[in-house]
Amino acid sequence: MDSEITTNKVNNMTKETYSDEVKGLIQQAESGDVDAIFELCEMYLYGEGGVRRDLVKAIEWYTKVAEAEDTGMYTLPAMYNLGVIYQSAKFVKDYDVKAMEWLTKAAEGRYVNAMFMLGWMYREKDEAKAAYWDAKAREEALRQGLRVVDWEITTNKGNNMIKETYSDKVKEIMQKAEDGDVKAVCKLGEMYRYGEGVEKDAAKAVEWFTKAAECGHTEAMDRLGVMYLNGDGVRMNKAKAMKWFTKAASAGYAGAMEELGWMYYWGKGVEKDEEKAKEWWKKAAEWYTKAAEGGDVKAMYVLGVMYRYGRCVEQDEDKAIAWFTKAASAGYAGAMEELGRIYGNGYGVEKDAAKAVEWFTKAAECGHTGAMYNLGSRYRWGDGVEKDEEKAEYWYTKAKENNK
Repeated sequence: MDSEITTNKVNNMTKETYSDEVKGLIQQAESGDVDAIFELCEMYLYGEGGVRRDLVKAIEWYTKVAEAEDTGMYTLPAMYNLGVIYQSAKFVKDYDVKAMEWLTKAAEGRYVNAMFMLGWMYREKDEAKAAYWDAKAREEALRQGLRVVDWEITTNKGNNMIKETYSDKVKEIMQKAEDGDVKAVCKLGEMYRYGEGVEKDAAKAVEWFTKAAECGHTEAMDRLGVMYLNGDGVRMNKAKAMKWFTKAASAGYAGAMEELGWMYYWGKGVEKDEEKAKEWWKKAAEWYTKAAEGGDVKAMYVLGVMYRYGRCVEQDEDKAIAWFTKAASAGYAGAMEELGRIYGNGYGVEKDAAKAVEWFTKAAECGHTGAMYNLGSRYRWGDGVEKDEEKAEYWYTKAKENNK
């Protein structure tokens, strides 16, 4: 028998009819079951599982998780989601302040998405803080074994309206995707995921990745696994994440092999099994090494990351620097930026601020946004280069423009 809960929304009385399953979940949540509370949070956030989308209720339940002392792995995601919700919850007093407060709490707890979000939010307000959080996010992401991609949010705002305009190149990709070109379908998913040439829309990214994955595109399978694992644009579902990672890995996609290793290592969606984790990591390292030795520049960069942080292989700073240098010499901006941070912080080498500036400059000139912010910061404080406010402002401005 369905239960009815009456709510008052904008002076209109509406009746929400819940199934027995949802009613039971609500009762579990009200009794303090953390798993049930978090599931209910996501249902209200996305309007799934038999409830209407309701940001007020999502905030209410996420706050219970975020403020509790014993909610374990759910605490930081709840803080992060509260920050994201408050960003657009203009019906809440001081919504922007609350967004910043919750994102900062999550970031201070080493939640990588919150660090990236803070870096993006500060870019219009405080370049130094933007550079700080961007660098912290990258460092923490690599430490945790996450792959790093720049956050680029593209919107065209004016007169309180948002109008999406597409370049000819974007239109061409969209047309190819509509015509069934699988590579274009996956590319469109990437564009929506990171806001490259279109407005960022994680749900649309999931939609396009799913189409490509179902056509056998291994990279799309891997991306879909990541989105299900993180609850990005879709409700978190570790079983589905495992399914897509396994399909991609079985087809030879090294990134998915690495992800499977981490799932077994941490016991995410599967029973914790360090031996299986090591097996998958070994396979991933073998695939990346083969690709790198064959001239794949991105694989060179990934191997550098692996050796620097001890991901899938034994940590080896010398090998990390060697692979980063090969990738940088081949024009890979991400490797140049890594070398800048290695020399700037003295990771495995003698600290050399001048070399750091040299590599940040090369990466910035190749269009790397993070390197532009780092270079601006170096000029602002005179670290490894003569202090120059004009050049600092130049690179901060270039970084902002690069995100438009």
